[in-house]
Amino acid sequence: MPGLSTASNRYLWVDYAKGLMIVLVVVSHVMRGLNKSSLGLDPQVFFNVDNSLYLFHMPVFFLLSGLFISQSLARHTTRQFLKQKAIALLYPYIVWSVIQIATQSAMGAAANTQRDLSFIASITYAPVAQFWFLYVLFCLQILTAVALQQAHVKPVFLWVVAVILHIISYSLPYGQVPFLFCRYALFFAAGILLAPRLLSMPAVRLRTIALLAMATATGIVLQLSNHVPYLAPQILPVALLAVAFTVSACLYLAQQINLPWLALLGRYSMPIFLVHILCTAGTRIVLQKVLHVESLPMHILAGVLAGVVIPVLMAKIAERFKLQRLAGFGG
Repeated sequence: MPGLSTASNRYLWVDYAKGLMIVLVVVSHVMRGLNKSSLGLDPQVFFNVDNSLYLFHMPVFFLLSGLFISQSLARHTTRQFLKQKAIALLYPYIVWSVIQIATQSAMGAAANTQRDLSFIASITYAPVAQFWFLYVLFCLQILTAVALQQAHVKPVFLWVVAVILHIISYSLPYGQVPFLFCRYALFFAAGILLAPRLLSMPAVRLRTIALLAMATATGIVLQLSNHVPYLAPQILPVALLAVAFTVSACLYLAQQINLPWLALLGRYSMPIFLVHILCTAGTRIVLQKVLHVESLPMHILAGVLAGVVIPVLMAKIAERFKLQRLAGFGG
């Protein structure tokens, strides 16, 4: 089947999408780190980049996370499924939250965000930094497993509930777990609902991709020109268009072009996600405090490269010594 790696039984387009999105996650965090530092960024440039990227990169990850839920539940009991997800999501969440907090505490004023070790106790209910994604995803998967396997709820009903939760999210405090859960449940449920179609590797025409690209670009230009943040309810159609464009483009690329480097980044998206903040922050501190580099392009390039390459190398080393599970990198 085109787009399916028979050697690893992985869907190539999913790896492409994960690879592309994790690079955009690293870019967005590099930009946010620079904006919070003494280097600073032009406010308009930062607004445009930040709101363009956050419009769709996390929604795509939630959609991709929902794709294989039904398949997994068909092979496992609810208890087995939850144990599997605790190992895949909860364990790395705890390990790397503690490591990141401890590192920030040791760095003191050199870090953009100062945290002491007391923050470790709060990770049971208040995720720190990027780890909110693992926390919310784990909660979504627990409730979904119970709903689909124990209550025998249909995926379409889950999606309707997710739509209602998304509407509710606009009235909830920004950044807290209830807000994040309700906001991104929509995209997670969409992945479950659309899985039979998307995993059948539908052919995608270039004309469709071009139309989606033009519609997405038009929506983003209108959004940014009116200075509307990505969290505004009127931006949801643009976010959906951006997600549809990303999925369609990756489906097409997987069927037409071999991009092993992108597939590799997709396969290692978890270690990149877990470690990239430490790598990008460390790179920024060394460049600015030690080497006295003030060039923003240099900081952006070095930060993105460090945030992508170093975690992949760490994962490769962990695999070499069979430590990937202990490190929380999966496998």
